[in-house]
Amino acid sequence: MTCTKCDEEVHARGLCSTHWASLRRRLMAYGKWDCFYVDAAAVQKHVAGLRARGMGHRRIEALSGLTRAALQALPNVTRVSRRTEAIILAIPLPACVFDPILADGAQISVIGSQRRIQALARMGWSAEMLAARVGCDRRRLAALTSGQQTKVTVRWARRIDELFNELQDVPGPGRKAARFAELKGWAPPIAWDDDTIDDPNAKPQHDAHRFVSFAEKYEELRDHCLVTGLDAITERLNRDDPASVKRQIERYLEQERKVAS
Repeated sequence: MTCTKCDEEVHARGLCSTHWASLRRRLMAYGKWDCFYVDAAAVQKHVAGLRARGMGHRRIEALSGLTRAALQALPNVTRVSRRTEAIILAIPLPACVFDPILADGAQISVIGSQRRIQALARMGWSAEMLAARVGCDRRRLAALTSGQQTKVTVRWARRIDELFNELQDVPGPGRKAARFAELKGWAPPIAWDDDTIDDPNAKPQHDAHRFVSFAEKYEELRDHCLVTGLDAITERLNRDDPASVKRQIERYLEQERKVAS
């Protein structure tokens, strides 16, 4: 292919090296030069953020369409093409560990799953019962709750979350399990908000040794204290997030409907 302005071989954008250099100088002089490459810092930071939230290289590769070699080279480059930057920055950061954008096999922190299982144990659900319901071996669940396991796949975290949502307001039959959990100092479900249970830096909001279930607290406020309104209930429960309290009320009402039917 030859230059559009002469018979020399094309160097870039349909121009030979001489005409290309001339065009580049002219555009730069008029402040219209749009460099094909940009600083790689923003892309590197975004990829690091994706990785920190549980997204693996394979998932990033699938979502971006970039080759594995290109992704592996990113930490060591100073500039990337505008196209690469646009593609990478278009991948949203997962909003939570259960974000659908995360692949089932992605490895994430075990903290949230560990707290959920420990909280259910505090409600009287033994490791055997929980293992049977979630579909795994008791020893695997024990490794998770004891801290021997530091990572869990998103697939298992989602299963445990589903079980937690189902049983968090349902007292289990295992008094021994509840006593063991109490002695270990494990926090009950009421001690966690939906937006804190997966946060490694978060602390339970209530004293785990003076546990009253959410259902009992809500019924007392509703039936005896005549407290109505989401904001008022949230305040009386000494909670920070009305949206989290609303979800717990909805789960409570759903459980009530199941019992009534």
